[in-house]
Amino acid sequence: MQRRRFLAGIGTVAVTSAVIRPAMAQSARSFGIVPNTHSDQSARFQSMINRAALLGSPIRLEPGKYLISNIDLPSNTNIQGRGAVLIANGDNPLLRCGNANNVRLSGLTVQSGARGPKSDDVGLFDIRDVRDFALIGLKIDGAPNDAAYLENVSGRIIDCQIENAGRFAIFARQSARLNILNNFISACGDGGIIVHRWENGADGTIIANNTIDQIGASRGGWGQWGNGINVFRADDVIVENNEISDCAFTAIRANT
Repeated sequence: MQRRRFLAGIGTVAVTSAVIRPAMAQSARSFGIVPNTHSDQSARFQSMINRAALLGSPIRLEPGKYLISNIDLPSNTNIQGRGAVLIANGDNPLLRCGNANNVRLSGLTVQSGARGPKSDDVGLFDIRDVRDFALIGLKIDGAPNDAAYLENVSGRIIDCQIENAGRFAIFARQSARLNILNNFISACGDGGIIVHRWENGADGTIIANNTIDQIGASRGGWGQWGNGINVFRADDVIVENNEISDCAFTAIRANT
């Protein structure tokens, strides 16, 4: 009996010592980034993200305003910042990400002030060819075109508030089982959530428990614009338990 207890104790110690704890978030101040400076911090911001991603360390932004533009997010980027406000300062995307894995943004507020890309199919958040991408608890206001443009992306957009986008709140193209859950979307020019594919094919996006209202159709047409949710050529998509009101055309439109 004593030998069994001893061996069990060894096993417990071994398991406990093997537990890998997540890296502690580093303050952006330790990288020389401070809020409310009233000057563009894009260069320092990019340097901070690159260094932290190499270290595998999350970044914690202090409450306050940060003026940035055209920031590239490499693999393993993790930015946290409840009370932190990112302000767009240019006609490029505020944040872009391409050919990356494991990118997470949480708790941030984003204010465009009509700055950012104005051309079609380019978003204030411009995300392409990314695996395990996450927007969690963000507030995004005033994108001149699409607030979030995602192409060939897997991951999740959860608990976000997106308002006053010039075209779409979320434009998800060629997705790979993207989850769009529990978001509040309001006052967008031409659509709420768009799931689109170039050709008919498996997509697997889940759109659930979102609240969508005040969707316009500034480009006119007879239904291709002005929908709360629009699914086009995308198979295996689940749309359930959303609350949708005040759309220029259809609450949920599906062409597939």
